Formats: sequence, structure tokens, C-alpha cells
Amino acid sequence: PSRFDITATDLTVTSPDGTLAYTAPWVQTVALSYRPNKVIAILPPEQTLTIQGQELKMTTDGLRASASVAANTALTFADLTAETKSLDVTSDLGWQLKTGAGLLALRPAGPAANTYEAYLGLADVMPQLGLASAPATPAQFAADATVRLDRPLDRSLVQAGRPKIEMVTL
Repeated sequence: PSRFDITATDLTVTSPDGTLAYTAPWVQTVALSYRPNKVIAILPPEQTLTIQGQELKMTTDGLRASASVAANTALTFADLTAETKSLDVTSDLGWQLKTGAGLLALRPAGPAANTYEAYLGLADVMPQLGLASAPATPAQFAADATVRLDRPLDRSLVQAGRPKIEMVTL
């Protein structure tokens, strides 16, 4: 085959400690057979993310992501890019966030070990916090960060758990 297409249905993924969970009716992934270390994911228009008990219902338009790891035994993280045409997040705690197009990117930043560059850009951000003085016009949001972790992002995270953040520069 020239590529591997996988569709998972009725998907629920939970972290070992139970503080993070993701639920979706389906997720599709595609990887070229000659480059299986790069995966493209197509995500459904409706999904749920639970973070420490707070349930976030997400509605998106065209949410796609690509991620790759190095072709080595550690499967060292190489890059991540996710984009959407729109995003609507509704919390069970009573707040909501609507945006237009969004882009998230993460990649290693050398030469320092375990250091990564992150970018988040959101267009037409409209928070709805249940306050009388909510913004009347949408805002644009962009953040660039450099993050240093206590260990690399690689396959050892499955056993070792989440890395600790040692430094963040915004």
C-alpha cells in the first residue's frame, strides 16, 4: 500500500492519572507507507476534552493536525501543526470561547536540549464569560513561546509521564 488510513470510532482516551480525557465520535489518521513517522489526523466537528474534571465541548470546522517523530528508536518529537477554520469551546463551568481560524505549532528549538518553540494564533476571538462588559468586537491573539522541559519529548513519556516545565519565555 502507498499509505495507511485508520479510522477509530467511539474513541475515548484517558491519561493514566485520569486528569485528562478526550472523547470523539471518530478520528481519522493517514500516514504514507514510505514515511510512517509522519501522521496526519482529521478530527470530527464535535469532540470533548476533560481537564481535571472540567468538561470542554469543542465544535470545529476543518480541524486537522500533522505530527512527526524522528526515525530513531526513541521516536523523538519532530513537529506538530494543528489548524482549524473555526473553534467554539463551551465549558461546563459556564464560559464559552469562539474563534475564527486557529493555528498551533510546536517544534524543537536548538541548540539547547529539551527546548521547544510554540506558537498559537487565533483570529476573531470572542470570549463569553457571562459578564455584562463582554467585548463587542473580536480580538486577534498570537503567542510565541520557548519552553524548556526536564526531559525530551519522545516515546519514554509513555512510561515516565508528563515532563516538568523548567523555563518558559513568551
